Amino acid sequence: MSSNKNVTMKDSASENLKFPEHTKEKLDGIKYYYKVWFNIVKGQNSYIIDFYAGTGYCKIENAISQISGSALLAVDLFKNDDNKKLGVFLINNDVEQCKLLETNISDYIDKKKLQASVGKEIKIIESDWKLVIDEILGSTSDGIRLFLFDPYGIKSIPWGNVELLIKNAKSEFGYKETGFEVLLNWGWHKIRRILGNYYKNRFSNKELDNLDKFFGPVKWKEIVDQYPNTIFSEEDDNKIEKLAYDLIRAYARNFFKFFRYVKVHPIHYRKKRKESHLKDKGKIMYFLIFASNYYEALNIIDKPFKESREAKIFCNLPKGQKTFSDWGINSKEIKPKASTRRIKINDKIKRLEEELGENLFQKTKNIIKYLYNEKSHDYGCPDYVLFDKFKINEEIYIPYLKRTRIIDVRLKRTKRGNIINYYFLTHPILVDRSEYLFLNNEVFTHQDGVFDKIIFE
Repeated sequence: MSSNKNVTMKDSASENLKFPEHTKEKLDGIKYYYKVWFNIVKGQNSYIIDFYAGTGYCKIENAISQISGSALLAVDLFKNDDNKKLGVFLINNDVEQCKLLETNISDYIDKKKLQASVGKEIKIIESDWKLVIDEILGSTSDGIRLFLFDPYGIKSIPWGNVELLIKNAKSEFGYKETGFEVLLNWGWHKIRRILGNYYKNRFSNKELDNLDKFFGPVKWKEIVDQYPNTIFSEEDDNKIEKLAYDLIRAYARNFFKFFRYVKVHPIHYRKKRKESHLKDKGKIMYFLIFASNYYEALNIIDKPFKESREAKIFCNLPKGQKTFSDWGINSKEIKPKASTRRIKINDKIKRLEEELGENLFQKTKNIIKYLYNEKSHDYGCPDYVLFDKFKINEEIYIPYLKRTRIIDVRLKRTKRGNIINYYFLTHPILVDRSEYLFLNNEVFTHQDGVFDKIIFE
């Protein structure tokens, strides 16, 4: 877990960090995604990089026992690392917390009899994450990478540094890589406090400077100034939540330079707080932003948070948390207009034949199905795999497949540094290559910095 100046702790060298109840929801989501993600990628070199690793454990308010934090959730994956392909990087700039983290992980490895060790498969780095970006990228360039940002506030994640990292989700040849994902904790509770002072003209230049750095190119003042400066003093929850969503949408646009899919999930307070501005259940504490170029990942990350939205945590669910069943709608009936994403590949091929006005050869269908099943590789494979597997004539087959827009080709650098031709599906009937923002239960297409909400039918 992340370092937190407001965390209750007597001695960081002897006690693990303590967090509010909503932290468990976040950790449950991270645990679930780690597990499914690793089951998919464990045949390849794969890395989890936790930039705010904490001490390994955390104590949840009003809970009797402590639970595993994000660092230990990653370490726990080694029990299924049969191929010995996993690496975990844990970064923390607190000396005492790093010592406790190493002790906790070593004890956990011994207790669980895991085939991993600190210093080899698990690397603990005592540093500010911003100073080790190049080191981390260089050490993990041969595999699938999942980055976790879980700070307590916003000061330590200025957009300029975040962008230095995530720009590597786009290859040197200009396409967006599927093996690079980011999960980021977006601290609305901290932003909200600063904005409250901003509206009252009680802000400091340092606070505004932190907001400027955090938002980067986002013109947050223009968004904030559209709202009356009384929304916090009057506790206008509807306008406050709308402001939060306006800001998170503007921030999410930055990710589309490097990712095709961005999913945003709000985490709410789970009980009454002593602070006057946090006294009610249901107010948003922060948003989790998940960015990926792998469409199936969105369904995976959504499952635990969808379950938390439907759980009977509140007496009255906060706005934006209603489930489909509350409106008497079957979620299986909810489909975006003109969507082909949920249609089976055989049906897609039939639609393609109708559009082309001709029946495809069986070998062409087999090529389409093979590439379609390579979802985690962006529906593609190296040219030599295609040629060896299907024994196709490059001079005859490839021009036809490209002319009909079934496939296209791009350059790709292999792990060994060789540059090859890489064939991948492109036809819109077969694969959807649009950009999407998934914001709670709303879906938007994204193009040229503009969001267009998908209407459900």
